Amino acid sequence: MPEKQYEFIRATMGQPTAAAVVTVAAAATAVATLLWPASSHKDSKAIDALETALHDLQQRHASTASIDNHDDWEKSLDWALAAIVSIQVMHVASFDGASPACSVATGFIVDRTRGLILTNRHVVTPGPVVADAVFVNHEEVPLVPIYRDPVHDFGFFRFDPAQVRFQTDLPEIPLRPDLAKVGTPIRVVGNDNAEKVQILPGILAKLDRAAPQYGLTGYNDFNTFYYAAASSTSGGSSGSPVLNAQGMAIALNAGGATNAASSYYLPLDRVTRALKLLQQGEVVTRGTWQTIFRHVPFDEARQLGLPPDIETIVRELFPLGLGVLVVDQVLPEGPADGLLHVGDILVSVSGAHVTTFICVESVLDSHVGQSLNVEVVRGGRLLHVAIRVQDLHGISPCKYFQMGSTVLHDLSYQQARNLSWPVRGVYVSNPGHLFVQADIPRGALIVSVQGVPMSNLDDFIRVFSPLATGTRVCVHFIVPSPRHVTYCGIVTVDHRWFPGQLRVRNDDDGLWQSVATQTPPQSVVVPVVNHANGHGSETSVLPPIHASSAVPTATTTTLLAAMVIVRVDLLVMVDGIVWSGFDGIGYIVNATKGYVLVDRATVHSGLGNVVITIAAALDVPATIRYIDPMANFAILQYDPNLVDPHSVTTLPLKVATDRSTSDDGTCSNTAESVADVVEIVWFGRFRPSVAVGDTLQFVGVTRSWHVVAQRSTVTKIDRLVLPASSTPYFRPGNVRVWSFDQIATISGPLGGVLTDPSTGHVKALWLQFCHGFEDDHSPIIRHYGAPIPLLENAIGWCDRDAIPAMVKVVPIEFGTTKLSTARDGLGLSSEWIHRLETKHRRDNTRYILTVTRCLAGSQASTELCSGDLILSVNGDVVANESDLSVWCDDDVASVEVVVLRNKVAVTLPAVEAERLGTMGTTHVIVWCGLVIQPPPLAVLQMGFVHTGVYIAQVYAGTPADKCAVYTQRFLVEVNDIPTPTMEAFVAAVRGLGHHASARLKTISLNTRVRMFTLKTEYHYNPTVEYKYEDDLRRWSITKW
Repeated sequence: MPEKQYEFIRATMGQPTAAAVVTVAAAATAVATLLWPASSHKDSKAIDALETALHDLQQRHASTASIDNHDDWEKSLDWALAAIVSIQVMHVASFDGASPACSVATGFIVDRTRGLILTNRHVVTPGPVVADAVFVNHEEVPLVPIYRDPVHDFGFFRFDPAQVRFQTDLPEIPLRPDLAKVGTPIRVVGNDNAEKVQILPGILAKLDRAAPQYGLTGYNDFNTFYYAAASSTSGGSSGSPVLNAQGMAIALNAGGATNAASSYYLPLDRVTRALKLLQQGEVVTRGTWQTIFRHVPFDEARQLGLPPDIETIVRELFPLGLGVLVVDQVLPEGPADGLLHVGDILVSVSGAHVTTFICVESVLDSHVGQSLNVEVVRGGRLLHVAIRVQDLHGISPCKYFQMGSTVLHDLSYQQARNLSWPVRGVYVSNPGHLFVQADIPRGALIVSVQGVPMSNLDDFIRVFSPLATGTRVCVHFIVPSPRHVTYCGIVTVDHRWFPGQLRVRNDDDGLWQSVATQTPPQSVVVPVVNHANGHGSETSVLPPIHASSAVPTATTTTLLAAMVIVRVDLLVMVDGIVWSGFDGIGYIVNATKGYVLVDRATVHSGLGNVVITIAAALDVPATIRYIDPMANFAILQYDPNLVDPHSVTTLPLKVATDRSTSDDGTCSNTAESVADVVEIVWFGRFRPSVAVGDTLQFVGVTRSWHVVAQRSTVTKIDRLVLPASSTPYFRPGNVRVWSFDQIATISGPLGGVLTDPSTGHVKALWLQFCHGFEDDHSPIIRHYGAPIPLLENAIGWCDRDAIPAMVKVVPIEFGTTKLSTARDGLGLSSEWIHRLETKHRRDNTRYILTVTRCLAGSQASTELCSGDLILSVNGDVVANESDLSVWCDDDVASVEVVVLRNKVAVTLPAVEAERLGTMGTTHVIVWCGLVIQPPPLAVLQMGFVHTGVYIAQVYAGTPADKCAVYTQRFLVEVNDIPTPTMEAFVAAVRGLGHHASARLKTISLNTRVRMFTLKTEYHYNPTVEYKYEDDLRRWSITKW
């Protein structure tokens, strides 16, 4: 035996390669170690000779290693780099579990004549993409996706070689899957971590690793082995070639571990087949049984029932094989359903024994549409079955239906595998506004619509498209977990805001083209309500308010009948808002005209869909009529004809209609006020009738309309101070709110009212206030009691049906300064100290209002300075915000203000209020992923001067996202054309064609100037313009 081993070593020493040296040395060392204990004395010379040969072999390899590592790698890498490109991809729509995004990956040329580039499937993606290739010399060409494998992680792009102007000698990297051996030194060349040209070394350590699992709901490869090495690849290196020393690709980099150096490479056996077919202009056929196999070693196979005789045959036929294939999953209703069972051991297909994934796929891909005879072992018994081979491309979605941001498509083979569900149904790739309102989540599977089973996307379009706007549709769906529960969501059809668009993939040009579907009807469906008589007819949609037995008192019942749940879904996120869905409690202030008051934490913007829910029994659409620019309330209006008048009532409020004010700031009322004499917190004139320590009765409701009622004590009456934020968003200011000791501990109430326990008079509303946004963009909500008199003007507008389009406000954000600080540190005179103390004793305050900042561009900003202490307005001493109300009177053009500035009392003879619109932002343009609007009030409130239009948002997977344009910036120029207004912006971009270059000059809120470059893309990103039409009280939508 030693002599034979010695001869083997000598025979292999002629032209040693790195892989051969490592392999032979390891094998020979193992043989020597094994033979030494059993050898006799006469064998010792042979063994010594074996060790000498090993030593010589290692020395020869060591002498050439440096030459191999330096010369071979330098030449091969220098040649290969010209064929490796950086791929910049825009994933323009949600598809098959992936969200819109922009990413950077790697690819390499495999056919320079045809311009074919190989990369990963998750780079090409099964959905719509826009991609460009950037060569090593930074030359850029557009790419066309022409193939993505349904299962394995590879795909191809195509470029036009004629468009490459400067790198004329394009190389191509040959594919050599046969050269992949354990111990082969490799280089992974790509754009690791998005860094252009990174070269990561490694040594192939494993050729039979199981396909990596990237998650439970997304894409995963299967029915293949993967290679493994410790090359520490990361994002950006996807699609990189795994090169040997000769510059040949022996594998395709696909993924890696996040907590280790392990990297995973796809073998190239099936890739080379696909490439040859594409080069020949033929279809890449792919067959399937909708069955997932796993490779198990012989010892485990024996436990599954592999008979010894079959094992013997397999080992003889495949002496290097280490195991067999076992059925791991069979999809329901697939070709193998009922024929193959989990745990079956695959023996042969069409009479040929198979033990590897490649053997099985070779047979399936060449027999699409045919039946094959299959032998399996099940529980030790050999069984024969015939299974038809299905077209794998036929169960891979190639179209999607989009309604606004809602994206639906056929359930894919990948997702069916994740769900263990038959490959049928409609998959919710992105719920968007329509389905979010119905509580249908991302990744749901629609099984029926209006009772009609959904086998595919065509079924959904056929049922959904003919429905008129306003139709409420019952959609049954399931989610991955819990898998066996069917849910029902009610979707409201809206063809005006969310018109349906079907897109179908065209592999010739790589685009997903729009395909006409049935034109939706122009009619609008409105809810029909059978009005009941006052005694509760059985035909009433809702019970009359006096028939309710869910609450103990008639007063509480009446209050509940005046409360509704408001749901607002923003169509476009503007004004600094980064969340799209909000809900809260609305208060009916005029049931006859359908007016509802709600807080600004629910209504952030006028560009939204509003639905109010009455008694958890009726959903009614509403419109936004008024958004107060400074105070925390808005006004909605619904059609009262859609609601049974016996089911709702007006919130029982009576506000003073005739009042006179005395010298000390108090007032007398000739009309009865249910709230008695209370405080107006947004520049009103009343003094408080509720003090700290008083107990009030709270009545409110939760999201599920559960009634919450309890006594609560006023613990604090103080100015609302919101946390500072670098993100401009609506922040109600200059307001005093009430805090309570019990309501804050209750879980769930969205809102409610606070009444006097003895009289039942309403004292305050329990409103939501937005304190900013979490890291996941969800709003931070806090509740406070807001005294009733803030509604005085609003109720009057609603009663007169005269909602103003403009309103006067004090354009100043106030802080406070302690009286002691003003006295000792700021030089406030004794005379002013005395006057302020006299006023403070009556108003129970101990501070002086101080100017924090003024609204940018207002007249007040030219008169007042930050740090000014407000002493008087029109001769009246100012103790708190209620003393400033005269500033906003309609018959007052300006007021005289005395301030303390630099230790001197300064008189400002004419400081004006500001007139602001009451619908917030009324003009929005979405262009190439940029959400453009006039600078929002929140930005001006922070003191930033208006210099151009404002970038409110950047949509993912768009040209703006690709070039990393920042939000919260002023866009001041487009291609050197100034854009101070929305009209100027429209004029600047109207003439830019498809794929035109645009230079965007922007200025941050901190005045830093930055230039971005953007390439327009209108096929997937048409420009959409939203305008509010005051005369029609509606938004118009224009695409151009």
